[in-house]
Amino acid sequence: MSDTKLSAGSMEPIDITPLTEENFSFFQPMLPNEMCRLFKSGEVLAMGAVVDGAACGVIVVEPKNAEQNYAQLLWIYVAEDNRREYIGSTLFCEMAEFLQEFDENDIGEVAGIICRYTVSGDGEESELQGFLKAMKFDGEETGEYSVTLTLGELHELGFSEEPSPADSITYAPVIKLSPYHLHKLNTALDAQSANYSGGPVSFDSVLPYCSTVMYRSNNPTGCICISEGDTDEDADGNPMKEKILTVLFIGEKDTKAINGMLRKASSALIEKNSPDTMLKIPIVSDSAGRMAKFMLKDKESVCEKVFFARHTF
Repeated sequence: MSDTKLSAGSMEPIDITPLTEENFSFFQPMLPNEMCRLFKSGEVLAMGAVVDGAACGVIVVEPKNAEQNYAQLLWIYVAEDNRREYIGSTLFCEMAEFLQEFDENDIGEVAGIICRYTVSGDGEESELQGFLKAMKFDGEETGEYSVTLTLGELHELGFSEEPSPADSITYAPVIKLSPYHLHKLNTALDAQSANYSGGPVSFDSVLPYCSTVMYRSNNPTGCICISEGDTDEDADGNPMKEKILTVLFIGEKDTKAINGMLRKASSALIEKNSPDTMLKIPIVSDSAGRMAKFMLKDKESVCEKVFFARHTF
């Protein structure tokens, strides 16, 4: 496919339509699991692009962001065969126009759109970065970053081994939690400073077989949750699956107990996934940074920096 952008006159007409329950399945293949969950829960707005009867693009925003009434861009995707045909910019402009008239539940006027995105450690500009620049976003570093390693590397570091027992500590995978204990965990998360992305812990939002909770005297004092990440392709075109750490809560000072929680979650993840599966660990708190340093020791890992960008109407 050519990198040359088509002129407007040579393009097929682009039909932009809001996503609804009725047409959701038409666009669903272009949405990751988390975006599907947010759409079905009514937390986001989404629009899709159709060219010549085929779904070819989608945009998802969260309209009720706490950042000074700015909506947040969560996802924008254009099918590979339809890129450089103004579909992404058309989706963005249509959503921006809609948001400027959007006023639900008295949230007030939407002032613009914000976006958080990652940049690879080598500094090479991504397609998303180029798109955000073209849409007049102002970007800056947040100081946050993420590290990535394969499950094979995690195994080599010894995290597939069962932990030694710690005094008065028990571990449980999320899949075995009763509704009462799940509620108790989410109450503890709300009351603590946690490295936290996504919504409350549920069977739909995390991988319950490997996400692990730590208890002391029947009270949750730690939690590691893993969710599905993106599926990408390697240099040979083979699919590369990614898992991402979405919740890290450590309210326990016993390093032996914390190490045990890490090993429980890691061993379950390694057991059910291939060694080349990638695990991404976002570093958005001191506790996450300490955990990553402990896990990786002196091993090199892929690193991505997190940026924040803003587009004001």
